[in-house]
Amino acid sequence: MECPLTIGALARATGVASKAIRYYEQVGVLPAPARSAAGYRQYTRHDVHRLLFIRRARALGPAAAAHQGAGGRAGARAVQRRAAPLTCAGVPALATAG
Repeated sequence: MECPLTIGALARATGVASKAIRYYEQVGVLPAPARSAAGYRQYTRHDVHRLLFIRRARALGPAAAAHQGAGGRAGARAVQRRAAPLTCAGVPALATAG
């Protein structure tokens, strides 16, 4: 069995603050972890991967939402700037555009 991680170790491994990890648990984005006999949260390797995924998804931010049509004012401006319809050939350029 793998050695469980504490919330501090998970925070260091992923670069996500402990407070944010607790918030993700509270809102259901991250499942509630097992607890030790002393009540400490015990995270697994799977939790590390899930949290890294969440972090990468958040880094995409409004740009990802704009391409899905739900980006608010910033997303609307991004959609307006795109004159031609997006095709598969244009995806690499879009992915590298900041």
